[in-house]
Amino acid sequence: MGGEEKKNDDLEEGKTLIKEDSETKPSISTPNAVKNSKKTGIIALAANMISSVLLIIVNKRIFVSGFHYVLFLSFIHFIVTCIVLHAMLSLGFFTFRWLPLKEVAKVSGVCTVAIVAMNLSLSANTVGVYQLAKLLVIPVVVIVQYCFYGKVFSRNALLSLLLLVVGVGVATITPESGSSDVDKERDPLRFIYVLVAVVAQSFCQILIGSKQTELDASPSLLVMFQMHLNTVMILPFIPFIDNVSFSDPDSLWNFVWTGEITGVVILSCLLAGVLNISGFFVVGCFSPITYSVAGHVKTIAIIVCGVLVFAESVSPTSAFGIVLAVGGVIWWSSL
Repeated sequence: MGGEEKKNDDLEEGKTLIKEDSETKPSISTPNAVKNSKKTGIIALAANMISSVLLIIVNKRIFVSGFHYVLFLSFIHFIVTCIVLHAMLSLGFFTFRWLPLKEVAKVSGVCTVAIVAMNLSLSANTVGVYQLAKLLVIPVVVIVQYCFYGKVFSRNALLSLLLLVVGVGVATITPESGSSDVDKERDPLRFIYVLVAVVAQSFCQILIGSKQTELDASPSLLVMFQMHLNTVMILPFIPFIDNVSFSDPDSLWNFVWTGEITGVVILSCLLAGVLNISGFFVVGCFSPITYSVAGHVKTIAIIVCGVLVFAESVSPTSAFGIVLAVGGVIWWSSL
């Protein structure tokens, strides 16, 4: 009995999140099985950011070609990620063991809802509102960690995140992308999409980190289980969001697959695999806040790529926002 009580006490102690000191920046505990070094985390963060920016460029090429079946593309992304993970497993990159599907399903369910809601938000709202939804993830993550995990954030950490959010907001939510369609955006359903997307994405980032700790699972093992479940969960949404009508010439079934578009889609899937896997390592090594900060750095990088690759113009207001956002990242990194 004494040994059993001690085991239970140890389990409860492992689940306890220690309140941070007022001058420390946010983080989530890493499981003993992971123990990822800082070097591994930095490599994963770099891979995540590079693959994300390249994925935006590649996907833009796909959508310009007339392929606008967003959820089906996500479905293919999940399948390719599963294949890559099985290859990694066979090569000995990580060890397989069964995880409780009920717990993994919580992560998969929330992440699937986040993906679907984000796509609905993008299709129903302007780009400005979509960017605003992405910006709101950071403060929601902070609120959730404070309310549910007892996290305490330093004043400087909060101010640096505020500067980042304001900077990305100024850089991306411009009159050209959002404010000209005020009347269009008054449909309550559009804002419901935004609300669901923000909350789901925030919980998704937190669950990825906490479940690695709770299940004592490596990032590769957890993402392997999660991606298989995501592939199944996203299927029912495809007929409601993507055009799959047999009679419609613009539907998925009647899309003409050329050699070029097939190659670009395959490249998109490979980049998505790197993005999905590296994202779990980033959250496992650092924290959901770091993942969100990296996401907004990627947003700024996308703006720069738009100027360099697609010859898009940047207004002085957007340039000022980029400066603010970069300043917020530098400030947060120095804490």
